[in-house]
Amino acid sequence: MIIKEEIKGSIIVNGDIAAIRLAPPESKDVVYVAYALFTQGPEYQILPSVLVDDWGNEIAGMQLYDWIKDDASGIAVQAILVPDETVSTYEACSPLEGLSPMLARGQLAWWCVNPQINSLEFLS
Repeated sequence: MIIKEEIKGSIIVNGDIAAIRLAPPESKDVVYVAYALFTQGPEYQILPSVLVDDWGNEIAGMQLYDWIKDDASGIAVQAILVPDETVSTYEACSPLEGLSPMLARGQLAWWCVNPQINSLEFLS
């Protein structure tokens, strides 16, 4: 089972670093997020043991990780950016209330950032 969610916001990518900048609920900007599968207990991320590519070829075992790295179209997000005009640049913050539990519990850094900040250098 793969869990997908629609989030109001946009993706910012700078080299190998990606973040989602949240947008107001009335925004038309939408990002679709898919979450990794989780086990019960310590909630380790797991992947399926076999994938079938667009041509019907099975990819399994350790080759699966190489295929995801080289050929998958997803982006691993490292941070959620919460626009905040009261912050001069950026500062760490907690997940916003009212968001889905999956997003709030994700292994992501949460940052309150001034809306004028478009660089992700502070995440390096």
